[in-house]
Amino acid sequence: MFKSLSKLRLVISAISGGGGGGGGITFMNIIEVTTDHLVSASDDVVVGTGTLNVTLLPVTNGLKSLTIKSTTGSAVTVIADGSELIEGFPTRALGSEESITIVPTNNNDWAII
Repeated sequence: MFKSLSKLRLVISAISGGGGGGGGITFMNIIEVTTDHLVSASDDVVVGTGTLNVTLLPVTNGLKSLTIKSTTGSAVTVIADGSELIEGFPTRALGSEESITIVPTNNNDWAII
């Protein structure tokens, strides 16, 4: 989908700014990781390169949504916190150039949108 992180940033900037009469650009915190990563409350997008794990915070931590992307040739595994689930499973594997956006549910789990 996106061959480079700069193209991904450009698209995110284009779709996150403006609308609704508020004007301006909303900047997103894009984290590039090459080793295992524990998501922080300030992460908006996590881009993984290589074979690594991205571990989520508990649903109750206040994240509104999170996008996780695997770059070309990478294998990223998203791991839910404790007993929480991602669409009914404790983990979600992302293949090369795959991405997901997740949001918390009322059941203290994560839904893929």
